[in-house]
Amino acid sequence: MVDTEGLFAQFCLNAMRMKESKITATKDWRDEYPVTDKVKQNLRSLMSAIGYLIHSNNSLEKCILFIDRNSTITKEEGQNGKTRVVEGIGYFRDRLSIDGRNGLQKGDKFKFSGVTPSTGLVQFDDIAPTFDFKSMFSFLTGDFVVEGKYANSVVIPREKKPKFVITTNYAPPENSPSHANRRQVVEFGD
Repeated sequence: MVDTEGLFAQFCLNAMRMKESKITATKDWRDEYPVTDKVKQNLRSLMSAIGYLIHSNNSLEKCILFIDRNSTITKEEGQNGKTRVVEGIGYFRDRLSIDGRNGLQKGDKFKFSGVTPSTGLVQFDDIAPTFDFKSMFSFLTGDFVVEGKYANSVVIPREKKPKFVITTNYAPPENSPSHANRRQVVEFGD
């Protein structure tokens, strides 16, 4: 098991817990959400993702995808701490949060205008099921171009560009090898 002495570590563990239907309710809600091997596996995956997002090394070009374990393409789930974990990471890396419901629409060249060379993390928060993950491929694998209104473009070299994390209440519809190779999925519990 991992050390969960700190409050953030305890929060992360609790966000991974899954309800066990065979256990009846008691005074402590955690009894219904035991720490199983699957919970421990998901917690290790989350810790790995957090380490990747905090670290400045960009040799691995992936987007971290935080999803609910019970979500599907059509069934929305939520309220289990995905965004709060990303906010916690924001204490270690400069973070820019972008409303994910609007996605990356063609012609919206100013979507990343808030990114500066010190931005370490870009979050697409609460993406819609129609989000086109393929539109992120060039951001993940090349230099990062930031276009601001009434300003010259700024090119952030790939080794210094921000990392990307997506929070979603829907399962991603794309499952091609190109998609799978560019993302790490972390499943949150109930």
